[in-house]
Amino acid sequence: MNAVIEPDPAAPGGGPVGEDGQSDGEIVRRRPVVVPSDVKGRRALAEYLLAVPDLSLLVDGYNFVFRLWPESKQDIGDARRRLERQMHELAAQEAIDVVVVWDGVQEPDAVPRLRRSHRAHAGRASVIFSRGGFTADDTIVLWCGNLPPDRPIVVVTEDRELAQRVGRVGANVIRPISLAAHLPAPPSGDSLLGRKLADQRALLERLLASADPAASLWQAVRDGTMADIVPEVLDLKDIRDSACQHGHMLAHTIAVVGCAPLEFTVRLAALVQDIGMPTARESRNGTETFYHHERIGARIVEERLGGLRFDWRTVHDVSDLVRMSGRLDGCAEWSDSGVRRYVSEIGPLQRDLHVLVRADRAARGDQTAHSPREIGDLERRIDEISAFDAHATERPQIDGNEVMAHLGIRPGPYVGKALGWLTDLRRLEGDLPLEELLERLDGWWRSERQH
Repeated sequence: MNAVIEPDPAAPGGGPVGEDGQSDGEIVRRRPVVVPSDVKGRRALAEYLLAVPDLSLLVDGYNFVFRLWPESKQDIGDARRRLERQMHELAAQEAIDVVVVWDGVQEPDAVPRLRRSHRAHAGRASVIFSRGGFTADDTIVLWCGNLPPDRPIVVVTEDRELAQRVGRVGANVIRPISLAAHLPAPPSGDSLLGRKLADQRALLERLLASADPAASLWQAVRDGTMADIVPEVLDLKDIRDSACQHGHMLAHTIAVVGCAPLEFTVRLAALVQDIGMPTARESRNGTETFYHHERIGARIVEERLGGLRFDWRTVHDVSDLVRMSGRLDGCAEWSDSGVRRYVSEIGPLQRDLHVLVRADRAARGDQTAHSPREIGDLERRIDEISAFDAHATERPQIDGNEVMAHLGIRPGPYVGKALGWLTDLRRLEGDLPLEELLERLDGWWRSERQH
């Protein structure tokens, strides 16, 4: 339903909200959802959290639409309706409570009329507007505080300050692009803009699917097609490619696409992987630097591909590949724990990233500072460490001597039973803090003695 929210000082979490997200009233605190260690990557995190029972999903409305639909600034009303419609569909499909929060509307006539989403089962979508003097961020924090303390909450926002505020009251946070990956692509409709975007997407797909993509891309640069589809790529021509023989980064970028296999996601990531370099470019002591250009490029990719209305899974994957494109530099020096962190961070995109980096290093030829063999060595290390970790989960976290010492028992069948139970526990929940593990063992032992 649509409503204007009046903060209630008497409600839990009510009262004036300060800059730190705390109110004068008592904030209801909850524990965030604990995510298993095998849930890797932002998409997998979103999938896991959206499947949590009795979930409340709070969406920072304008943060979402301005971040992912940059063209929405031309028609705010249409953007609101698009997001609300998709959130109603999500609530109906996933049977979760969804709340879309917009910054305050001062004129009563501007508030949409009461509207309900019809559902036969649990789950609904609501739309609320903050009152004057309160931002959408304040309203989201208050809403978190007013929900029951056992209700899991996920907030969808790119705003770091809001993420910190809701994190203090036990909410989990995901980015708009991670939620968007679970939504259908925004409808293009039959409008002139919709048809134009569809034509641009189809043309880009044809260019990248060409048997000779490098030649096709150079033709698109010469005839102005690239300026219409992904104009940011053309700015790479102004950046000298000091690392290899291509002269400028546009030539290197097109060479990387030419070295990539015929896989659309990888070739698209190859085309835009250095798109953030012109924005990140700085001159320090006569030397050009491009610090954090991968992270900047990932944001540009989200805006450009989202504006072209690619499906959100493609936008999400290509953005992550761009963000991680420099991650493998120096991977030969990683420790085992560094390899594990990398595997956890990249998740299911590991293969695509390795293919992308191999294409980049092949395009650089002998001039690359990192040998292409490093990727093969890393993959072998990943397999070895994964096999070791898998074997480790087949053993209990503590051994038989520690079990006997803690329970005060002698060698016998109960020790074997305890070790079997501890092994099953480790398979299901991974390694636990020792104090918690021993408490769980005590509970198992009491149950066994009762039988």
